[in-house]
Amino acid sequence: MATNEFENAKKLYEQVREQERVSLAAYLAVHKGIENAGMKVVTGGTAGRGSQNYRGNYDLTNWKWVEVKGEKGFSIVISLNMLDVDPSTHNIHSLYDRIGLVLSPDPAGWVYTDIDLPLDEADKEQIAQLVLEQYKIFCEKKEAK
Repeated sequence: MATNEFENAKKLYEQVREQERVSLAAYLAVHKGIENAGMKVVTGGTAGRGSQNYRGNYDLTNWKWVEVKGEKGFSIVISLNMLDVDPSTHNIHSLYDRIGLVLSPDPAGWVYTDIDLPLDEADKEQIAQLVLEQYKIFCEKKEAK
């Protein structure tokens, strides 16, 4: 009986995380600031969610993100389960339900927030503003080269 309860809870948790991902992606897709900057939310296929058969035997469907792309190679991943590197031990942790921005594979290119799921409209707007801020920084660096 405990196995069924666990599997049901796991499935429900994945479903509500997926609803959060879809809601954030939809919000960002029509956000005027993001549209005006020429950025687009990546959609289609398996965009934004992990594989059910990662390495053939591991379920990553709980891994959720929204990707936004812009001009000149700009790409930002809004993670719904941000990775964190402990500054003391250098151990890596997954901060489930914590929003973070990934701009590069290097942790120096990660932006941590204090935003947790579930998201309300103010949280979504704060995320949109963070994306716009990072895009502005990216463009300024490109222009300086």
